[in-house]
Amino acid sequence: MSDRLSPASLAQLPAGVARPGYAPARHGAGIVHIGVGAFHRAHQAVYTDAALTAAGGDWRIDGIALRSPRIADELNPQEGLYTLIERGEDGAAARIIGSIRRVIAAARDPDATLAALSAPETRIVSLTVTEKAYGIDRARGCVDLNHPAIAADLSRPHRPEGVLGLLCEGLRLRRERGLPPFTVLCCDNLPDNGGLLRLGLTDFAARLDRALSAWIEAEVACPSTMVDRITPAPTGETRALAQTLTGLVDLAAVETEPLAQWVIEDRFPSGRPAWEQAGVIFTADVRPFEAMKLRMLNGSHSLMAYAGLLCGHRHVRD
Repeated sequence: MSDRLSPASLAQLPAGVARPGYAPARHGAGIVHIGVGAFHRAHQAVYTDAALTAAGGDWRIDGIALRSPRIADELNPQEGLYTLIERGEDGAAARIIGSIRRVIAAARDPDATLAALSAPETRIVSLTVTEKAYGIDRARGCVDLNHPAIAADLSRPHRPEGVLGLLCEGLRLRRERGLPPFTVLCCDNLPDNGGLLRLGLTDFAARLDRALSAWIEAEVACPSTMVDRITPAPTGETRALAQTLTGLVDLAAVETEPLAQWVIEDRFPSGRPAWEQAGVIFTADVRPFEAMKLRMLNGSHSLMAYAGLLCGHRHVRD
């Protein structure tokens, strides 16, 4: 029977499997990430792993799982380690990622969730939760009061369960304790995602405390980003392939394509990892990159899908 992936079992890895180029336990966490799904593990966590290898720093990630505790139960026994499988024309290659320190199951441990958001060492809170989780009405320029999480968190703001409620309460606690705010980094595939999140966050806060909303408006940076990497949901086949490639059992393995892109508006008042050394593009304006992706990448994918369907194919890969 194979051993479980862990720091102790790294020595068993085959020579062809890459591993962290740093000692993960020697680096503290400076990032809290909400939504530790497959895309985060194939994208932001991978860039952060490469930045830690290149430049070090206390920039590991404490993840927050909003709903299901499954990913916490999969990653924590492995001390955050997991296998990234890149599938390309030459086959599949495995790499061990060490940038995640732990995952907090928010529904099971709300106190630890708020403690992570309000910790002095937390300088960035990033998110991949999909558009529906925010509860923001872009057309009206405010929060959606009919959204279940928005309604619940406005009625019980000090025990939040939704995205805006957690961000707002974490920032409130920091302001109360005299701590600088964290940078809010939306990594969901939304146009002007930083501006949208700032709009929702300030409106949500204003419904509770106008002074807090004004402080967020003046002090909290919400850079916009553009992200890209095709990442299917992991399956039993993913875990089986990870075991074949590494010789170890990994319940949190993820597979993806070799291509990845991350463009970020460079506004981080409290610092950031050396992501540029991992291939991130920093810019003063993300909008041209968003337009390029929508027109050249998403547009061509749509064209393939429409033409393929007319030709009798079921999947774009066909």
